[in-house]
Amino acid sequence: AKYRTRLRSTEAERDALAQRVVRLQTTEVHRRAAARMADPDDLHVHGVQVADLLDDDGEVDEAKVEAAVDDLLTKRPRLAADYEPDAESLDGGARTSVRTGGGATWGSLLSGREAQR
Repeated sequence: AKYRTRLRSTEAERDALAQRVVRLQTTEVHRRAAARMADPDDLHVHGVQVADLLDDDGEVDEAKVEAAVDDLLTKRPRLAADYEPDAESLDGGARTSVRTGGGATWGSLLSGREAQR
């Protein structure tokens, strides 16, 4: 019973340490991605896993992080930290009247003029 208790305690400690390492790795990936991305969490939202960005020793691989950020920003440039939309694309749409003929308008319907026609 004593060995089982020690085993459970050691397993719990191991699991807590593993979770801590994953948090530290995630923080490091976010720190490196934050230089170019508005929200580094977008990496994970778009399917990038921290485990994919590690080298053989479990360290965050800068080249892999850069490649993942490049790939994501190529597909979704609006996620970039320095993204600025073109002013020309923000024109607000058409500015001409939609009315093309002598049909009813809301004003004429509400005043009863269209009903008299």
